[in-house]
Amino acid sequence: MHLRHTAFIVCTIAALAAVLTAAPAAAKMKCENVLAKVTTTWVDEGTEVGEVAGLINGALYLRYSDKDPAVDPGETKPNMVINTKGGDIHAWVAGTSTELPDGAVYRELTSLRAYGTEGYANAVIHLSIVGECYPYKEGGYELVGTICRSGVK
Repeated sequence: MHLRHTAFIVCTIAALAAVLTAAPAAAKMKCENVLAKVTTTWVDEGTEVGEVAGLINGALYLRYSDKDPAVDPGETKPNMVINTKGGDIHAWVAGTSTELPDGAVYRELTSLRAYGTEGYANAVIHLSIVGECYPYKEGGYELVGTICRSGVK
């Protein structure tokens, strides 16, 4: 009984120490909301390129197909890339697509995993892209999410 009590106290102290030492690191994390409009042009079957304008600005590459197997961050390349002056964001996005009566495809895609370069390196990135595209024409989306960077003062 005494051994269990001692083990419980040691585990509690270890957990408390982990929380207390992690708190300063978490306090240095700065999160920014992402909200941007995306306009795209259809360039190939399931591939769109376009402009991102809003709280982040740059160029977007999006490749998504409901016919292909789902993206797998461990096996495939990112299927959404955003190039900005401050760095690049590479994301694996998946979700749902619904064909609308007018021929447009409505998409709700969320990042399964994402990483960044330069100013986005080591950031925790969560993005969703929601909107419509007209196959062989153009698309319009909203890009929303958060980008949290550690070590920001």
